[in-house]
Amino acid sequence: MMYKALDREKIKTFFDDHTLKRGENISAALFRAIEVSKISVVICSENYALSSWCLDELVKILECQKSKQQIVIPVFYKVDPAHVRHQTGSFGQALARVKYNKDKVPRWKAALTQVANLSGWTYVDGYESDFIEKIVKEILDVVGLNDQKTKQ
Repeated sequence: MMYKALDREKIKTFFDDHTLKRGENISAALFRAIEVSKISVVICSENYALSSWCLDELVKILECQKSKQQIVIPVFYKVDPAHVRHQTGSFGQALARVKYNKDKVPRWKAALTQVANLSGWTYVDGYESDFIEKIVKEILDVVGLNDQKTKQ
């Protein structure tokens, strides 16, 4: 729903399920897209920490926030930001089960703490469409598109 809402507003969105070309190197394409982005919306859900891809992307996003002043908007979808920050609940369980990439775990934990310390959006229940529209409005405000719409 978020992807469609942003697309409707003509915001170029990179979503790895929709934008990767068949045969393209996934990590190179993702990292390239992250590097050229003005804003990254990080959606932390219950299973987020189970994906080493998501965690590697998060590390890259936060590197770009620091080096390129990229704006990072965290969305905590049906998860408590404190669980992300302190790696408890499903986040702690997922990281405790890591068998491969153990050398990356400290960076992933630091990145999760960092993203959870940013001001963001938390969705627990209610109308998802209303929640998404608020986030889209914020993104439009950040990139200055809401100003252009009101002038037209």
